[in-house]
Amino acid sequence: MLTVCSYAKVNLCLKIVGRRPDGYHDLCSIFQTVSLGDRLTFRARNDERINVVCDDPSIPSDGRNLAVRAAELLRRSIRGLGRASGRPLGADIGIQKRIPAGAGLGGGSSNAAATLTALLKLWRVNKFAKKTLCEIAAEVGSDVPYFLTGGTCLVTGRGERIKRLPPVPKLNLLIIFPGIHVSTAWAYSKLSLALTKRLKYSKIMERLFQGRPGPGRISGIMENDLETAVIGRHPAIARAKSDLTAAGALNSLMSGSGSSVFGVFPDRASARKAWRLLSRRWPESHLAESVAGT
Repeated sequence: MLTVCSYAKVNLCLKIVGRRPDGYHDLCSIFQTVSLGDRLTFRARNDERINVVCDDPSIPSDGRNLAVRAAELLRRSIRGLGRASGRPLGADIGIQKRIPAGAGLGGGSSNAAATLTALLKLWRVNKFAKKTLCEIAAEVGSDVPYFLTGGTCLVTGRGERIKRLPPVPKLNLLIIFPGIHVSTAWAYSKLSLALTKRLKYSKIMERLFQGRPGPGRISGIMENDLETAVIGRHPAIARAKSDLTAAGALNSLMSGSGSSVFGVFPDRASARKAWRLLSRRWPESHLAESVAGT
């Protein structure tokens, strides 16, 4: 049996920098993994079944679950490369959820990436090409390649172009999930803004993070182009942001397409004080710290 932690991410900034011919948008974002995470367990089976059990009944256990999709695509690739050596490639996967689902924190994508790396160990597949693994991850979902390494990264394109940045000094965060599920496709469809020049913005972000900015500097660059449209429909997100700043956050921001928001605090004590103040009003409040990549 293998047990792994599948970490959430926040977008320290998220700019939309172009529209693609395929209808998707190009983004420029700083992704950061945080200590809020799901616990995944993996057990080998003597057959070819991929069986997922989750303690959250709202999480599907069929092909809609990204962990299932990742396992099936990985198995197909292993078979195609002739690397299975006649062994059955099945697994029982248990998911203990702490990352709120559909909250802009990448929980499903993180589970998928954790599944890919764990199953390579469980199925004893050695020297599996990193490029092939990244291609499988991208087929599962746009954010999945990032979670193969995590940490502080500049993410561009649809999410498939990832550049590692120096890890930030420890960030102390309070994450609030207002209990609202926001469709990513809907959020992007409501986007209305003058698109930022891709090269200029990405170079600025890269230079800034080469200097390993602390909480104060990071709070100054926190912005999310999807916020305006999403908050217009879900004002509770604005209230959560306002509560975080009133409780001492240097700045607060919606992560991804929402609805989770997070505040960056000067230190752990101030984050914990804010959690004590806000957790009754916002039951799904989570203290977290930044986590370095692998």
